Amino acid sequence: MPDLIFPPLRSFHDFVSASARFGLPDGQDVHKWNNRVINNLHYYQSNYFVLAICVFLLVGCLQPVHMVEGLAIVAVGCWGASLVKSYWPYLQALQGEKLGLMLAGTAAATVLFIHYFLSGILFFLCAVILSVLVVILHASLRLRNIKNKLSNRIEEAGLKQTPMGVLLSSLGQEFIPIVSQHDKGFQQSITDN
Repeated sequence: MPDLIFPPLRSFHDFVSASARFGLPDGQDVHKWNNRVINNLHYYQSNYFVLAICVFLLVGCLQPVHMVEGLAIVAVGCWGASLVKSYWPYLQALQGEKLGLMLAGTAAATVLFIHYFLSGILFFLCAVILSVLVVILHASLRLRNIKNKLSNRIEEAGLKQTPMGVLLSSLGQEFIPIVSQHDKGFQQSITDN
């Protein structure tokens, strides 16, 4: 596997200025729209990372206490899930009264956390979701240029690997064409014979 390469920030002129070409995606051709989003995510990934952080921080400036509270609770939740995963064999060995007390204590702590910190958790999650939506919106509307297409073909050929390429591969989003319904029926008839 090739080394991970962090692509440079694309110029503001290329990313959002007046000369950058934008257009609504064709809602009828989902494959083409998906391809545009994936290619733009690859090409502008450094810009999208900076944009997502800026949106996240901007939203965080609106309610900094809720943001820090939500971040802390989500971090504690992730830590707790990691802890439970690492001690899972020991927890499975608990039986009877000890297991019931532990489950009751966990349920009570969860209810208290949700009751007192729900606004912080929701605010934090809204900031994360808004950051992702802004990135997806730009990737959907930004038309590709020649440099974008060339850069994506180099990564597709496996000559370089980027963080966005690794993330999209782990999510199952690669440069694979979508099979039409007609082709699926044809493939099904071949496998039946």
